[in-house]
Amino acid sequence: KPQTWHHMHWQSACEIYRLPNCKPKQWRIFNSGLMLFSQRHAQLLEGWPTTQLTCRIFCDQLFFNAMVKRAGVCVRHLGNAFNYVGSELRQALMTSGEMPSTGKQRHLRRLLRDACVVHLTRKVPKLYSADWVVQRSLRSLDVLLCAQNATWTISEAERQTLLDRLPSFE
Repeated sequence: KPQTWHHMHWQSACEIYRLPNCKPKQWRIFNSGLMLFSQRHAQLLEGWPTTQLTCRIFCDQLFFNAMVKRAGVCVRHLGNAFNYVGSELRQALMTSGEMPSTGKQRHLRRLLRDACVVHLTRKVPKLYSADWVVQRSLRSLDVLLCAQNATWTISEAERQTLLDRLPSFE
């Protein structure tokens, strides 16, 4: 995202949660679509069930970014393989007839192919439901292959059993 996007949302988090030292262009908002916590992160969750969220968009994202800043906790980005953003599905998978795909589209396709986890956001078109993504993965073998991290492969019988349980999109 552009620096101005991060700055705008960071300023919102600072105002809503009354954070000190919110200097512009010093903090980048992390995506809260998929997060892994340990016991050491328990303090970040305190207040979540009772906090009145006053924002209009990215409410959880602003809350968790503010709590991380307040607690001085280190956040480690696990990379696209473990947090592929669903809003990029359409751009990665769309084709325009006979037109060759762009370099950016090929890059997004590789990221999607090698991803282990995708989180579907509100911006994802309805076509790309969780069922659709799983079916695409099992049929086309071009999404969510967890390429760099996979140690297990699925048999053809297991693949067919899973496909039979999914709704039909044809």
